[in-house]
Amino acid sequence: MAGCSDYAVWSGCVAAGEPLRDRIIWCVMLILAVVFTGPASAQIQPRKQIQLDFEDEQLHWRAESPLLSEYIKAREVIDSDGHSGQRCESYHFQSAQYLEEQRLVLDVPPSKVLFDELKASLWVRSTTPDLRFVLRLRFPNQIDPRTGQTLTLDLSGETYTDTMNWQRLECATSAEAVERRLILARAQFEAQGNSINIDARTAYVDQIALLMTLPKGASAVRIDDVSFGPIVAPQELASDANTQRQAKARLQVLDDRILKDDNPFFPVFTLYHGESLTEIQATGVNTLWITDYADQALLRALHDADIGAIAQPPQLTPEEAVLNRKGLPAFEEWTEPIWAWMFGYGIPEEDIRYIESWVEHVRDADRQLRRPILADVAGKERSFHRNVNFLGSSQFVIHSDISMPRHAKQLKHRRNLALPGKPMFTFVQTEASPAFLDSRGEGERLPVVEPEQILQQAYAAIAAGYKGVGFWKQYSLDTDVPGLNERVHAIRLFASHCKILEPWLATGRVVDDLFVHFDADMQHTQTGILAPLKSRWDTPIEQVSATGAKQPSEILATVIRSDEGLLILPVWYEEGEQCVPGPQAVSGIRMLLKGDIWQAWEVTPVGVTQSNLEVSWPAGGTEIYLKEFDQQSAIVITSKPNVIERLQRESRRVRDDAARAMVSLAALKFERVQNVHEELIGISPPVVQAELDLRQAYASLETASKELDASHPVEAYAAAQKSLQHLRSLQRKYWDAAIKDLPSATTSLDATGFQTLPDHWRTMIELGKRSRITENLIPTGDFESVAAMKENWSDGSTRTGNQRIQIQYDQRRNDHHLSFQLESTPGENSAIALTSPAVHAEAGDIVVISAQVRTASPFPGPEDAFLIFDTLVGRPGAVRLHEAKQEWQTVKLVRRVSRDSDFRVRLELQGNGAVEIDDLQVKRLLPE
Repeated sequence: MAGCSDYAVWSGCVAAGEPLRDRIIWCVMLILAVVFTGPASAQIQPRKQIQLDFEDEQLHWRAESPLLSEYIKAREVIDSDGHSGQRCESYHFQSAQYLEEQRLVLDVPPSKVLFDELKASLWVRSTTPDLRFVLRLRFPNQIDPRTGQTLTLDLSGETYTDTMNWQRLECATSAEAVERRLILARAQFEAQGNSINIDARTAYVDQIALLMTLPKGASAVRIDDVSFGPIVAPQELASDANTQRQAKARLQVLDDRILKDDNPFFPVFTLYHGESLTEIQATGVNTLWITDYADQALLRALHDADIGAIAQPPQLTPEEAVLNRKGLPAFEEWTEPIWAWMFGYGIPEEDIRYIESWVEHVRDADRQLRRPILADVAGKERSFHRNVNFLGSSQFVIHSDISMPRHAKQLKHRRNLALPGKPMFTFVQTEASPAFLDSRGEGERLPVVEPEQILQQAYAAIAAGYKGVGFWKQYSLDTDVPGLNERVHAIRLFASHCKILEPWLATGRVVDDLFVHFDADMQHTQTGILAPLKSRWDTPIEQVSATGAKQPSEILATVIRSDEGLLILPVWYEEGEQCVPGPQAVSGIRMLLKGDIWQAWEVTPVGVTQSNLEVSWPAGGTEIYLKEFDQQSAIVITSKPNVIERLQRESRRVRDDAARAMVSLAALKFERVQNVHEELIGISPPVVQAELDLRQAYASLETASKELDASHPVEAYAAAQKSLQHLRSLQRKYWDAAIKDLPSATTSLDATGFQTLPDHWRTMIELGKRSRITENLIPTGDFESVAAMKENWSDGSTRTGNQRIQIQYDQRRNDHHLSFQLESTPGENSAIALTSPAVHAEAGDIVVISAQVRTASPFPGPEDAFLIFDTLVGRPGAVRLHEAKQEWQTVKLVRRVSRDSDFRVRLELQGNGAVEIDDLQVKRLLPE
């Protein structure tokens, strides 16, 4: 057929027509209007009409997103197959993936929304159905609460249905259509916690678009005979003050995406304690929480270093804020280096009304920049999230009785309690909890958060879908104390990795969790008649009932999807690693991904490579095999070569620094572990192959140093990793020996970390020597008298949930015991809590607290548990029970008292569950 396209996706062509008639008529009418109206016509707005027939051979449309642009194989005005003339604008796509909601757009002169008058139309021919024709409405007097920018909405018109043929589509700004769109927008904002009345007084149209779903493979779209009008210029445009204001706001929180200067941005931040900004820059931290928002010298220095400040805004008194008796003055231009406002850490749920009012005052004062608002809260996440752009939820678990597998579930649980589609951040520990530090006596070792624990917390947050990580600290990063000096390198390694993976971490979303198996545990394919259909991923029927059993060690792999492709993040979670991590290294792990994937790359801070992985295709999907695995990894799957090129380029930029950080970290940790090992000899039970572990760690460290000197960053990084594996193996052996006879790790706080194990063994030795032991200092702990309980114990229970506190009689034991029963709904933060009478202790005492506990009922939620703790240390040192056990079990706390003080024992049931407590005793073991 003459004049047909060269593209094979088309099956036919249509005839041409006359293109210029409407133009000529319009020109004649315009000349007549000028002649007959004279000078008075200057007071009348012209009502123009746009007509595009592409006979001028100019391209007018464009792909809105870079992603769609990448898949355009040809974009041109072709001289055949026009609808009414010879030419039309043609797009030919070759896509490697299925893409939804992609836009071809045409910017038009802004025109008032003239009800029942303003219309747009075009003719379109496509190989794919369901193209939707829309007008973009812009509201210059309305800010979109999700983006902080001028509100825009799409007004839908007709949909393309006649595949392969030319079809006319129209969209008009009728009063009914616009009103329906406003009602829908208000409902959507309300569902996201943003209740607004849309100011539509000066709305105008500035863009028309075709919304399309791009199929995988070849497809094509042709456009002709575009009409738009009548054009009546609006009196007010959104491109003046609003645009200028938004250009100054560097950090943007857009739904569940974080951008800086319109590029993906993953905040890695910490608290400022006077360190040199050069040192802060070296860690890779990109935002800094400062104490004084008015410190202009520091703000200027942060701006010069391209580090964003987050600061607490000025506060009003609760009365001023809630009663609106006083407002905040507008923030001045010198505050521009502040990228976001931080309202605080661990904000209690009862402060929500004050926070709501404070947020309103800050937003009123920050109308020019409209910076994001951050707040870390301790409950009612969803309610807070309605007022906060970037919500934080943090729980410190290092040196506690909360395992890392349980902590990973808690992170996801808290994420689910917040608003869907809005981002969250969390803080991770880099130091022991303040209560633990304050309980230390003179001459006792400071507990250390291992660098691997810092990294583990951070990667667990990413895997749970958090969009920012803060490193909590009270000591400056330049503090030269064993253990504390290692965290700088851990932060640098994490920040380097995040920078490489930033498009996924900042704008992606968690879409799946994968099964991960250790290679040694995989079942061989069974033979038989169904053998061709079987794979190593088939679970025998007899094993199905065992799959839900609690595992002491597991690897969970999270899948994160972004426009760049898929990111798979396998992370090793191990029972007890919140105290002392084990080696956590293995040869061979396998993951099964749905669908067919042809290529994958492992991304580390020092390289983007395929040498450590293999891809195969068993029944059921794609298997990814990692030959060597150490704690965490990152696997990228993409069909875009430019994405891999960017990853490799970014990796080359940071790999030398990352290798130096890993080698320095291994060297510092080796020295510290060796010193503790030497101190443990003679007071701890002997550890098998301790000297061999140290020799192997040192040999790997020597290799790492030589490779680093030889400018081999990949080899240096790997050797330093191997050194750390040997050190963790030694540490874990010592810890296993320490807790072997303890009911819980938190029975002895010094047993919750490797660094304090010498103090633990000294306490245990001293405990065996002391013979001066008091009677039970809480006689009501037998729970035989209700009256004595009411008189001496205090009730600190919340007023939520269905609660029952009883003294029950046990016929088999012939005594009474205390019973808690609690039913609550998720997010309620319900708790039953009773606190004992005060007990006096003196410096040098060893206090032993014991009780019999039965948890016959299961605890369904990840944060449901029974806690028993002393107020000498508080909740961080609690023994937590969260598994159902029919038999009575012994709970014990051993506390060395460093100063004279009064303390109490607290019994607390959180969430849902039932627990029975009996025979609570507190005894002082006095110095000889």
